[in-house]
Order: sequence, then C-alpha cells, then structure tokens
Amino acid sequence: MLNRFVLLRFMLLVFFGLAPGDALAQEVCEPTPETLTSLFEPSFGSYSLWDSGLGEGPRQERFKSVLDLGDDTVFAAGEMVPLEGVTPIIMLAGFDRRGRVTWQKYHQVSAVTEVVKILKIGERIVLAANRHKAGETKNIWLGFFDREGAFKAQKVLRDSKRDLVAKDMALSVDGKRIILSVTVEKQMGTKEKPVLSKSPEIHLLDEAGKILSKRAYVMGANSEILGVSSGVSGADKTEVILASGYVENEVGKKTGWIMKTTADAS
Repeated sequence: MLNRFVLLRFMLLVFFGLAPGDALAQEVCEPTPETLTSLFEPSFGSYSLWDSGLGEGPRQERFKSVLDLGDDTVFAAGEMVPLEGVTPIIMLAGFDRRGRVTWQKYHQVSAVTEVVKILKIGERIVLAANRHKAGETKNIWLGFFDREGAFKAQKVLRDSKRDLVAKDMALSVDGKRIILSVTVEKQMGTKEKPVLSKSPEIHLLDEAGKILSKRAYVMGANSEILGVSSGVSGADKTEVILASGYVENEVGKKTGWIMKTTADAS
C-alpha cells in the first residue's frame, strides 16, 4: 500500500504540471559534465574579403577577366547573352572596396563570340575579344576603354586567308607592349572529312594595338599557346616571355608544352 505522503506529493506535482523528474532535478544539483569537441579546420580559400554577383532576369551573364586598378576599384569584363541563340554583348562593371557595383556598361560589338581578357595599359583598359561573322575569317577585336568603361578606340586584327583566335594576353615588363597569344586555324582535309589544323603565334603590339612583330611556332602537329606572361631571367634581369599550352601528336594525344622566349618572342 502506497505511503499517503508519497501519494499526496505525486498528486501535487501532477496538478502543478511538474514531472517527478523535474522535482528531483530541483532537489538534486548535478554538475553538467565537461565536453570537448573537435571542429573542422577551414579549407584554404573558403573565406574571402568579399564576393559579388551581377545578373538580372533571364539573361545569361559571366565574367571572364578582372583587374584591380589600385585605388580600391575592381574592373571586371565578361559577356551578357540577352536571349538564347543571340551573340554575346560585352559587359563591363566596376566594384568598390566592399564589392558593391558602382557602375556597369554594355557594348554591342558585331559578331563577338567571346571575351578573352582585359589589361591596364597606360591610363586605358584594353579588352581582347574573338569575332566570327558569316562569310569572313575569324578575327580579334581590341577595344580600349577608360576606367569607367566608356569606349575610346578599337583595333581589329585579321587575316583574309586565315582564322585568328586570341587565347591570352599579357603586358611586357615595362608595361608598354601587349603580348597576345594567337591560334591560327586552318580548315584542311576534304569536305566529307574536314580537319581543323591549329598552330600558335605570339603577336607583340604597342599601346594602340598596332602590330610591332609576330612569331609563328611550327611544331609539325596541332599545338596552341593557351597562356602567356612576362618576366625577367638571370643575373642580368633579361626580359623574357613565358608561354604554356600543348602539342598534339599524330594520334591525337596532347602533351603539355612550356616555352621561354626572348623579349621579341624569338
């Protein structure tokens, strides 16, 4: 038979909404045991000063190249496709030190297929883009803009018999010449079995985009220079050009290829 005191106590706990365990917890003070938890180390590159995006509605947009202009201003260039199947429109945008968009501009250049890269040369920004208009050979468009993306001048590099495709662009060590990596494409073979041949060239341009010199590299098979940069080498600090890409053999296997040339690309 239950003790009357225990029964009365149980009825009071139920009436006031307390479980027996709660009452026990109030009567007995038990310290919470200490726990040690190991946290995951943050992956390298998982945090940034800021990141920003740009895009509206159904349009397709992507940035291809970006520059830090040195005064907390970031200049970005890319492509905007307003509708599916329409050729890209050149998209430029400026960002402040917190990643906020301060301005954006769009430039419609005929037959542009892709934006390749932007560089700051002098007080202007030069943008390289590839173009292909039906009935014409592929050519390279160089556009010159001010720091706010306003158009200033242009230069077109073309060859009436060869397709020219820009792959990369860099500045010389003194910052006064443009080093442009170009792939020359030729349609070979037959109409039934066409074969596309690719060979690399380096074009050296002045600040206005005028060709100063160009070098072709005949490797005996398909090859391309996909990236170029400039630097100095040796104790005498001789200016050099570094190029990277691939060479393809007769069975279609691609092999990584790196080349160092003199300042005139020879």
